[in-house]
Amino acid sequence: MAMKKKYLIIGLLIILSSKGFCQFDNYINGYVVKESRDTIFGKLKDMSEERSCFKIKFIDSNGNKVKFKDAEVYAYKRGTELYFKKSYERPISISNMLGFMKLIDTGKVKLFQFSYVVQNAGTMNANGVMTGGRSSYRQDYYIEKNNRLLLVRKMGFKNTMTEYFSDNSELADKIRSKDLKYRDIKEIVRMYNRSKE
Repeated sequence: MAMKKKYLIIGLLIILSSKGFCQFDNYINGYVVKESRDTIFGKLKDMSEERSCFKIKFIDSNGNKVKFKDAEVYAYKRGTELYFKKSYERPISISNMLGFMKLIDTGKVKLFQFSYVVQNAGTMNANGVMTGGRSSYRQDYYIEKNNRLLLVRKMGFKNTMTEYFSDNSELADKIRSKDLKYRDIKEIVRMYNRSKE
């Protein structure tokens, strides 16, 4: 009987200690830059792109969880991904909101990606139960030049982007002729930044 207790205690200790070691397995090296521009190094939880635009889960170099208020954080880096807090407008919105945008390209023009989930309503069946609702994942792109952030919209893309990149006539012509479209925004920004190096 004493031997069974001994093995039970050893088994429990192994399970509990392995759970303690594994709780930070999905954390990646990085840092948080506070609004004061102080940088805190540690690890950030590896989350989906959608959650990464709204939430930070951070542990410091001592293994302690640290919570930050949105107003405290300027930017964060998780592995190779860099996110900046930005005030943004949505394609259909009344006012601007705050969130973290992933930096995709940098240079004279910065390209940011903002990912989010849209909840689509279902329909009410005869029993009064909602059915058919689903979620869809969306990404909006924002470009920034001279500290002015602009939502890249599909509607009016040709005219807006032709004007925005007008100081590169070759690129503006490709946008005007629809050789480059909304889906090519990463390539457009990359081409523009290379031309300004």
